[in-house]
Amino acid sequence: MKERFDFGDIDPIEAEESAVHERRLKQYSHESLQIGALVEQIYVMFPEFAMCLEACDRAFQLSRTLNTPQGILIRGAPGTSKTTIAKYFIHSLPQSDLFEKGVGALLIRLRPVPTTQQVITALLRAMKYPFTSVRRNNIHIMRDVAIDSIRQRGTRLIFIDQAHCLAYQSGRTRHDATETIITDLLAELMDAAGTSLCLLADAQFQELEGLDRALADRVTVRENLSHFKNDELWAAFLKSFAQQTKAIKMHCLLDADIQNGTFTATQGNRRKFRRLMVEAALVTAEAKEVAVAAEHLALAFSRVTGSASELPNPFAE
Repeated sequence: MKERFDFGDIDPIEAEESAVHERRLKQYSHESLQIGALVEQIYVMFPEFAMCLEACDRAFQLSRTLNTPQGILIRGAPGTSKTTIAKYFIHSLPQSDLFEKGVGALLIRLRPVPTTQQVITALLRAMKYPFTSVRRNNIHIMRDVAIDSIRQRGTRLIFIDQAHCLAYQSGRTRHDATETIITDLLAELMDAAGTSLCLLADAQFQELEGLDRALADRVTVRENLSHFKNDELWAAFLKSFAQQTKAIKMHCLLDADIQNGTFTATQGNRRKFRRLMVEAALVTAEAKEVAVAAEHLALAFSRVTGSASELPNPFAE
């Protein structure tokens, strides 16, 4: 016999929504989430990260000062901190009279098959321009609006995330009066607005020279990002992360077994590492503990990988 439930005067849909809300509240408290957010904001200045930042600093400083465009190509596999570099750079910019607040450096992201309209729209939105409708019949007008806005407001560096999608740009084979391909737009942006450019691309992206020689001639600096190996640099990275974490203690990362287990869990992928550490902080805080331990990492690993994961839990006893 099918079991019947009597909700009384409670609407079944409202009862279900209430149960879902209650379940979410039971997962992590507001205080725990605050601690997790603080852990997520930690940046470790490892050598490759520092070299990329130095290249960005140089391009930013020389932008608009010299007539020669400054371009950078940073390549790396997913999870090697390409997007993090852009966000860190933008967040760490000091205020200046040389550019309007919030637009000294911009970050836009390309779609898998990007169009010129999409890029112009992304630039206008990044500039917080009030009108961002770009269509085929007004593309040249809106392109000029975007370039003029970037020049007038003092933007000095633009990060293009997922830049390897340029290999699949729409209209790549067409050069006519009605459409400009994206690489043309980027080269024009550097020349007309005087802004520097930083392309963030997959490690396999090798096509810039064959894609557009004019843009490649402007993007001359090359930097690479890679996943960590389980060596002394990995140990130093974990030590620095633990030392910077103030919201909750993570000195367990100094233990050799935990270091090995953390590498097994993440394979040196910094996005996976950050996700694991944030989850471990949430688990620890929710348990009313002040320091992350192996059992917290074990639970965190199971939560970030899921019950169907084929990966063994490196922190399980």
